[in-house]
Amino acid sequence: MLHLYVTLSSGVAEASEERDETLYQLLNHADKALYRAKGEGRNQVNVFNGEKREMIEAP
Repeated sequence: MLHLYVTLSSGVAEASEERDETLYQLLNHADKALYRAKGEGRNQVNVFNGEKREMIEAP
């Protein structure tokens, strides 16, 4: 029997109504969050908070 193990690393960017960000900027923030998740050992989710302009821990 074949066993397949899958892990997931994800980067998420929160949009803020108070900041006028372009789609490119949001994708860039999500990309940074993704690579941070991968750099911290993979199998994680990192979130970029648009209002605070910082990375936050995902629950």
